[in-house]
Amino acid sequence: MKKQKKYEYVLPEDITRLSIDAIVYAGLDAIHDGPTLMSREVVEEKARRICEQFKTATKAQYVSNDFDAFKQIVLGNYVIMYFEKQKIYKNDITAHQKEVELAKKYGDQFKVYYCMFVEKTTFDVQGKV
Repeated sequence: MKKQKKYEYVLPEDITRLSIDAIVYAGLDAIHDGPTLMSREVVEEKARRICEQFKTATKAQYVSNDFDAFKQIVLGNYVIMYFEKQKIYKNDITAHQKEVELAKKYGDQFKVYYCMFVEKTTFDVQGKV
């Protein structure tokens, strides 16, 4: 029998992985919501709900060894990504339409492909290719 992990995210070691996960959820939510004018408070609340989803979905005993830092990382990355996507949509509505088409085309696999894209982009920026 495999021993259950104690923590899903050990901080600060897993900061990049957690940041990527938060960015993926923000991007997917922005695609789902489409162009919108949500306040920062509403987007932050969406990020807090993501934190709770992480907690309930983890197969580890605890989601993180430092839940306060965990929430800060998720909140910061989620809010930045969500508003970046909205800025892109505001400047070019076809960007959202293209993402919606890709989501329809790939169905359940879209989340996997989107996560791979975010990971590759993050590692390219960090020079970890």
